[in-house]
Amino acid sequence: MKIKRNILLLLMLSLVLTACGSKEEPKEEEVATVEEPAEETPVTTEEKTEETDEEAEKQYVEDFDMTLLDGSTLKLSEIEEELIVLNYWATWCGPCKFEMPDLQKLSEDFDGKVKIIAMNAGEETEDVQKYIDENGFNFTVALDQDNSTPFFVQALPTTFIIGKDMEVIGMQTGLPRVQPYDFYAEVFNELLAEKTE
Repeated sequence: MKIKRNILLLLMLSLVLTACGSKEEPKEEEVATVEEPAEETPVTTEEKTEETDEEAEKQYVEDFDMTLLDGSTLKLSEIEEELIVLNYWATWCGPCKFEMPDLQKLSEDFDGKVKIIAMNAGEETEDVQKYIDENGFNFTVALDQDNSTPFFVQALPTTFIIGKDMEVIGMQTGLPRVQPYDFYAEVFNELLAEKTE
């Protein structure tokens, strides 16, 4: 199962077809990286060492508050679903527009298990609201108008999958080589099945 998960992560990192560059470069002091866990004490058996190495490779994100499109706030740690998907996008990004209907369908099909949050990158609230309304999307939309989230996103769309323990499970930059719905549905099913074992 660990090998399967590592293959899945490599697949997500390697399947990049197209992406939009960021309109603005974040200020250096605003750039944050995913936090790595503290070092663990050495162990003696080979099996334990392998497990420790895997733990050391894991990356975690610091908890943060998101401002939602309706003006309310949502804390990452308060999300109840097993998987959290942060999809960074913009209304001017062609590949983002292409995958938005798939995100809508994924949010419906995985309701209660996967929380999809479309994190708009740097646009005005009115522009984002207009786009969401015109397209009839009803998944959660958050605003990152000043690059204040803990992720340094250089291209759009960029999608992070996060577990309930705040572990960053995977990342996809750009569109996958297959239909976004098919790609993410397979990833979600795999990760959710792994959690029930």
